[in-house]
Amino acid sequence: MGLFPLILGAREKFGITESQLFMIAGLVCGLGGQLISWVAVGVKERVENKPQEDSLLEGILMVRHNKILLIMAVAQILGALSPVIPGIYFFKYGVDTVKFGSVSMNGETLMFWFGLASGFPYAFAMFLAKGLSKKLGGPKNVFIVSKSAAIAARVAAYFIGFDSPAKIIAVAALLAIASFPDGASEIAKKSLWCDSIDYVEWKTGKRTEGISFSVQNFLSKLTSGISLYINGMVLNSLGFKEHFGIKGQPAKFYKYQWPIFILAPAVGMTLFLLTILTINYPKELKEQVERELIERRAAIAASIEKENPSGE
Repeated sequence: MGLFPLILGAREKFGITESQLFMIAGLVCGLGGQLISWVAVGVKERVENKPQEDSLLEGILMVRHNKILLIMAVAQILGALSPVIPGIYFFKYGVDTVKFGSVSMNGETLMFWFGLASGFPYAFAMFLAKGLSKKLGGPKNVFIVSKSAAIAARVAAYFIGFDSPAKIIAVAALLAIASFPDGASEIAKKSLWCDSIDYVEWKTGKRTEGISFSVQNFLSKLTSGISLYINGMVLNSLGFKEHFGIKGQPAKFYKYQWPIFILAPAVGMTLFLLTILTINYPKELKEQVERELIERRAAIAASIEKENPSGE
């Protein structure tokens, strides 16, 4: 799904309309996703399932013990409050044809190449996330560095502008540099979720993978819905109407395209960062939790083996 906006920007190169592209994307993402799910049906569980001991309500209420999860949830919700609109509106309606040497690009085509150039380090950083997290002192510090870098890059890019090929290249380079730690932060987020599960087990003696990752999936849908609602509100406040066409939108729509595109995401990033700063899970506590959990599990395994030496 993350590639769809980029492909949308290059649709003219493929000779297809927006409606045809949406149809193809729906088939690939919907049917393709379902087929992949079917493949997973036959995968053997690594951990043997045990009978459910707690009620559904008790499982849900276990979330109250997971402070890290709750802070992460609030951070993600606040992070979705940026007054943004999808980038395609900026490139399609706010960018005229640009010439890079002998090559001319309209806004939509430029979006495709700009997205690849500024986003490539993001994908590459995911493979180095573990080492980066270790160097920075943990997932929380990865968030601090990544969001701070992204905010600084966007503010600097705003003052550079986007009205010449040289400025476009400079902005793409700035966002590319900032996207490197941001890519690592996606892995750091998963790591922090796992740390929160260990913490709850250490504190209560119960594992909460199910409810914890259910919350994660719910948040993904909730924040997506919030973002889409805000997208609509911003477009409406700018007077955008599809039938007005590329050149017929209100003057304020064109006036605020650049600041909305480059600065508005920093609002959500700032709110996310301020919330993440309240997480108190130092390296020493994390190591203590992991060490004591290993000892507890080893003691339980030894006890079971002593009671049932034959393994039956």
